[in-house]
Amino acid sequence: MRKEFNELEKELNSYIVYCNERILQKLENLNKKIEEVEKRLVCVDRIATHTVETISKYTEKVDNGYKLYMDVNDHDAIQRGAFDIHIAVDLNDTEPIENNWYELFQTETDVVLKGIEKIESDEELTKKFRTRYATEFPMIKACLKSDMMLKKEAIKFIKELTKI
Repeated sequence: MRKEFNELEKELNSYIVYCNERILQKLENLNKKIEEVEKRLVCVDRIATHTVETISKYTEKVDNGYKLYMDVNDHDAIQRGAFDIHIAVDLNDTEPIENNWYELFQTETDVVLKGIEKIESDEELTKKFRTRYATEFPMIKACLKSDMMLKKEAIKFIKELTKI
């Protein structure tokens, strides 16, 4: 699907000299949906792999005619795996995205929030922010050093971001 999309996009770009915003938006939407489907297929593959590993514990016993006594945790893992496959292939079900299965569906906000440490006091925030993040965010560093009001706003903003 990805290959076909890339070929279509390349072909359309060669014909569209003056790009139509609606067409570009539809291509972008299709691209995002294809990325989502690719990630869902990775989920299905990982779920299936885990299910096969769980079942394989019992395969030899069953093949040799022994009675099967399955651990309740293994039973639940297999059952949940089957349910998860149904969920993963249902494009209307948002659970894989909302719960970021296998960390495949990270949003930009998720990535940013992972890099933010929750800090309790303004003093601690200022100290850690200056030592840890100053080189990464020179503009914020300048604001923190030069303007007390901007400093307070930056602290307030960071505190809002860290409320999880």
